[in-house]
Amino acid sequence: MGASYGKMRVIALALDPVHVGAGGGRIGRVDLSIVRDPVTRVPKIPGSSLAGVYRAYVAMHYEEGRHGNDRPPYYPNCAGLGLDEHRGHCRRPDCPVCTVFGFARGAGQEGGFAGLASFTDAHVLLFPVPTRRGPMWVTSPMALERIGEKASVEEGFVQVISKEKPEGNLNLGWLLLKVQSEGSVLSELPNSLGLPQYMH
Repeated sequence: MGASYGKMRVIALALDPVHVGAGGGRIGRVDLSIVRDPVTRVPKIPGSSLAGVYRAYVAMHYEEGRHGNDRPPYYPNCAGLGLDEHRGHCRRPDCPVCTVFGFARGAGQEGGFAGLASFTDAHVLLFPVPTRRGPMWVTSPMALERIGEKASVEEGFVQVISKEKPEGNLNLGWLLLKVQSEGSVLSELPNSLGLPQYMH
């Protein structure tokens, strides 16, 4: 008997800057603080934010294929926009949106459903950093371990993904590190992740 669930890893590339606010403004350098991993302090996108975006697009997809008025509209009702009796989740057991993503009956009401899909947080794998030799993609052994890759980097050294391997030192703006050219697994990483050619 096989597993009763499946696990899917998604690797995404942000084409525009992403800012996920942590809520609560404060006076200082940053008006709206960003969500960070509590351990590494690296920015992340919470799974709940991803689930909301996926839910909206799934509802739009099914709404495009809906025929007739035999049921309430998938979008915006089942996308989560509104919880009243006229614009809330349909809560039907055959609804692909409500079943997968769950639904709520409203504040103080019982009978909600958690949904079948679960989303974990999105973590940074590669981060562009300006250098004197042009933009370079930076990662860490800990970030690579999350996707099943291992890289051994000597302390004080850096490995780079680049068509032309730089030699000597690499200035990352606030750090000057020696380039380690031997023992790198990063040369095959862009192809294994399916990253666009312009990135490397």
